[in-house]
Amino acid sequence: MPGGEVAVRYLPQFLFLAFLAVLYIGNVHYGERMIRETSKMENEVENLRSDYASLKAKYDSYTGKQINIAESAKKLGLQESKGRIQKITIKK
Repeated sequence: MPGGEVAVRYLPQFLFLAFLAVLYIGNVHYGERMIRETSKMENEVENLRSDYASLKAKYDSYTGKQINIAESAKKLGLQESKGRIQKITIKK
């Protein structure tokens, strides 16, 4: 059987090529999955960045105004100083 000898002779090369094909297919699937995950993460980061910017702007507009600060201080029993600012120093 000369045909059988040829098949056995090339079997290691065929198995090696099949192994490389399996590795290639696995690598392609892994790469595509990483691209999908990266895309999802980029979208999520962009959404979180816009949420952060809007919340920061809202927070800054609320807490940045002196009137709002004075009202918050009144609730705590504090009064706004009408005089000059004085630096307190402690001697050692």
